[in-house]
Formats: sequence, structure tokens, C-alpha cells
Amino acid sequence: MTFTNSNTFHVSKEDMRKMGYEVVDVIVEHLHNLENKPVLQSKKNDFFQVHLNENIPTQGEGWNQSFQTLHDTVLMNTTYSNHPRFFAFVPSPSNYISALADFLASSFNIFTGSWLMSPGAAQIELVTLNWLKHIFSFPSEAGGVFVSGGSMANLTALAVAKQSILQNKLENAIVYCSDQTHASIDKALKVLGFQPEQLCKIPCNEDFKLSAMELKKKIEQDKLIGKIPFCIVANIGTTNTGAVDPLEDIMEIAADHRIWVHGDGAFGAPAILSPEGKIACKGIDKLDSLSLDPHKWLFQSYDIGCVLIRNHKLMQNCFSILPEYLKDSETKQQEINFSDYSIELTRRFRALKLWLTFKVFGLQAFKEAIQKALYITQEATHLIENNQYLEVVSTGLGVVTFRFIPENMYSQSDTNLLNEYIAKELNQDGFAMVSTTILKEKKVIRLCPLHPSLKIEDIQLTLEKLIDYGKKYNKKI
Repeated sequence: MTFTNSNTFHVSKEDMRKMGYEVVDVIVEHLHNLENKPVLQSKKNDFFQVHLNENIPTQGEGWNQSFQTLHDTVLMNTTYSNHPRFFAFVPSPSNYISALADFLASSFNIFTGSWLMSPGAAQIELVTLNWLKHIFSFPSEAGGVFVSGGSMANLTALAVAKQSILQNKLENAIVYCSDQTHASIDKALKVLGFQPEQLCKIPCNEDFKLSAMELKKKIEQDKLIGKIPFCIVANIGTTNTGAVDPLEDIMEIAADHRIWVHGDGAFGAPAILSPEGKIACKGIDKLDSLSLDPHKWLFQSYDIGCVLIRNHKLMQNCFSILPEYLKDSETKQQEINFSDYSIELTRRFRALKLWLTFKVFGLQAFKEAIQKALYITQEATHLIENNQYLEVVSTGLGVVTFRFIPENMYSQSDTNLLNEYIAKELNQDGFAMVSTTILKEKKVIRLCPLHPSLKIEDIQLTLEKLIDYGKKYNKKI
């Protein structure tokens, strides 16, 4: 077989520019018209089977046809989690600078596992982590790393806690959390080798926060029967309600029993940049570890998560391995290999987008956007409270849950079905998207209004649509 000297993946300079401009034009038009688009627009599986289910092409069909297929079948048929009226789950209200940073990182194909391969990128990651350490008042000896998201951040933190406290001896070890804690904690413990019964879920109080009194009682009971309490997971903004567990009380209990405290702040931790959030998050600076998702309330594109550990050496003790083929990457004291701080050796340049967004807009822009989200949440709560058809069930950082109350007396199960119905109808309409959850056996609708472009009129129209669907359901009954 003979080969030519040319690169089979070569694209001319002119074509690179043409393709790049075409992509940028599509992105700019999409982002500037986003609020006029349906939040959810997706075809059924049959559509994707027809248009995407094909054998691998032996001969390429070129850029124009390939990009057209992508645009028409995928980009135009998705749920836009960065839409101003995406209120479901926890939104990802990303920004254009973040997207450009990802484009740069991918185009330069920057590997960030070692200082040898990308010293500038490693320094940017260090600087950005130091900025986050400053925001959360973590000590100078703290360390951290950027990962894919909150699930990997929680897994990383719990792996460090497991090694540091238990020396990897799992028998009789117990982890404590509330019954509102994210399922990624269950998954992380499963991956780390723990059994389901080694995770003790403490019932929440009326505000859906971990009860410090019940936590203390359970720890003392477990120690009496030979269990080893080694970690408490504290919520800093639960997905369900935005609740923040009593961090100072938890830290006091942990200190009495020498227990590691991990803060799951994937959603809510950035609220510390607001006056209300600073009060709610009091004690966050004392945590042994903290996870957060910049692709949520720090307005970044997917994916970027982060974990901070109070003592960086504990991360190295957990993850650092230096086989012969990596000897060349061994570094001096001030030159960090981030592969020594997590499970990943191959790492994309995630830090760039957060660093560049901070550089372009400044910290004040983040503060204003977070403060606006809290204001909109508060205003949404008032609108719900003052509406005869709606009932507030809970309020928290950036989240309000509520339900539609039928005019006729319904059973609890029927009211639950009603609220599930009106949420589905709204989502299918496309104007806005909400999610539902169960709180105290009630099916409730969640509203998580984080987008900086969101207007109170958007909330009003969303609530009006939900009420209209509720009234129509009433008439059917």
C-alpha cells in the first residue's frame, strides 16, 4: 500500500475560515434568538433513527452535508438548558466567552495532565483555583482540581476522605447525609466499594435541611455498636429545594467525633457571592472538602466541575502515581501535575473558560447575576403566594417549589396527578420548562430561575400558563 505525503485530514486555510465563520454565524444567531425559541423542541425516536442511524461512511460526504445534518437533526432538536425560561432541574445559563474558550482549548488540543505538557494552562488552573479558594475563604494550603461535574467532584472528595480517615479500611465505616442529598453521593460510595447500608440518610426538618440534633444522636448510637462514623455530607443548595444544611452545627458535631465534612455545593455554593448566600453558607470556610459546578451558577458551558480540599497533600496522597513512562513529567515543588490530584491523566483545559470569563467580565458581574437570580426567585415566591390557585411548598437558594390547588376538593394522589399533568403540558408547549419532585408526599413543581437575562414577566407568563392548564384539567374532571 502506498501513501501520499499529504495529510488525509487536511483542510485548507480558506476552508477553515469558511467553516469557522459558518459555525460562528449559527451560534450567534442561536444565542441572540434563544429567548424566542421553544425551550424544549425534540422529535420522537423514530425521527432520529431515520436521520442518524446509518453505517459508518466509507467515503466522507464533505462538510456542507455533514454540518447540515447536524444542524437540522441535533442542534434544532434539543432542550436548551441555557434558555432564560429553562427552570427545570438546575439550569446551565452559559455565556459566549465560555464557549469561545472551549473552542480555543480544543483547537490548540491542550493536555493539562502535566506541567511538562502545558505549563501555562497549569498556571491558569492554579490561579483560577486560588480565586475560588479566596471566594470560599479556604486556607492557602488547600488544593483543588477541575473535573467534569459535581458527580466527579463528589467522588474525588470522598475518595480523599476514605484514604485520609480510613486508610481504605471500609469495614463498619458510615457516611451521613440528609434524605435530600443528591444521588451522586450514593453512586460515588458504590464506586468506592461501600455497601448501601454504610450510607445513613438522616430525615430532614420542616425546611428540608439536615437535622443536626438527629445527626448527633445517630452518630452517638452508631459508635456505641462499633460503627465508625467517618464522613458527613452537608448540602449547600439541594436540587429539590435549594436548602442549605446547618454548616456550623455540623462542623461542631464533626469536630467532637473527628469526622470529615464534605460540602456538596454543586448548585448552591456560588450563592456566597450574594449577601443572602453569605449568611446561608456561614461555615463553608471550615469544610474539609467542597464540590461546586461552575456550569451551573457560575454561568459556564458544559462541562466543568470543581473540588476543593482543605489540605492539598491529601489529594496527592490519594491519587499520585509515577510509573516509568511518566518519569519525564516529574516536577519541581511549584510545578503541579494535576493528574496527581484526581483520577484523570488525560484532561481537557476546563479551567480556561472560567478564567477567561472572570478576566473579561470581572467578579462583580457574577455577583450581580447571582443577586438577580435570588431577587427573581423571591419575586416568583410572592407571585405564587398571592395567587389563589397556587400554594408555596418550599423556598430556598434559587429555588421555589409550589403546586396548583384545584377548586374542587381532590385527594392527595389526585392533586399529585394534576400537578404532574400541568407540568408536562407546559413543557410540551415549549414556552418554559419546569420539573417536578416529591416533598412530604406532595407532587410539587420546581422553579429554578437562574438566567441573567430572565425577566419577571417570564415568570408571570409561566405561572399563568400553568394555571390555565390546571383549570382545563379541572373541567375535564
